[in-house]
Amino acid sequence: MNKLFYPKLAASGLKKNRRLYIPYLLTCIFTVAMFYIVKSLSLNPGLSDMVGDATMTFTMKFGCVVIGLFALIFLFYTNSFLMKQRKKEFGLFHILGMEKHHLYRLIAWENLYAAIFTLTAGLLFGIALDKAMFLLVSRMIGGEIPLGFFLSPRAVVETMVLFLGIYTLIFLNALRQIKTANPIELLHAGNMGEKEPKAKWFMAILGLLCTGAGY
Repeated sequence: MNKLFYPKLAASGLKKNRRLYIPYLLTCIFTVAMFYIVKSLSLNPGLSDMVGDATMTFTMKFGCVVIGLFALIFLFYTNSFLMKQRKKEFGLFHILGMEKHHLYRLIAWENLYAAIFTLTAGLLFGIALDKAMFLLVSRMIGGEIPLGFFLSPRAVVETMVLFLGIYTLIFLNALRQIKTANPIELLHAGNMGEKEPKAKWFMAILGLLCTGAGY
């Protein structure tokens, strides 16, 4: 089989399902940009010349943690919805002769394309808006603007590491869904309704405690 078969098939699948992928890709781009901006602001040396610099730095670092957790949960959810819509197509591929390890390679290429595109676009968008956000924060606290354009290599690296980790977990979760499903389940997955959510009392109590601690 041609070595370019799976890359081409993955590109074709993304193009054909662009109605599903565009919202997911935009979500990834904005999440990457948001994390980079907050991380870059926390590392910006101009904060040390502003009033309340210690508080601002702590707030920005805490914001990075919150955005990272939000990205993990939200991107997992949106990708699970996306996979549910794609399972019928994967089921057809399976019935037409593709083994599951072939589907794994196809999903790997699709995720690679999505990761490269969203990381590149998200970082460029974040870098472009970074100065604007710094100006906004300075205006909000009434400080002067002590620094011009700031590009943080550390923020770029940490953003890439975080989201590559998230994309890897999303990819492994997609493989798990394909591995545990038979062709019939794949074909009918898109027609299945959402399962009724179960109450998670431990998480609810933990959330209340965290909220109370925050106040």
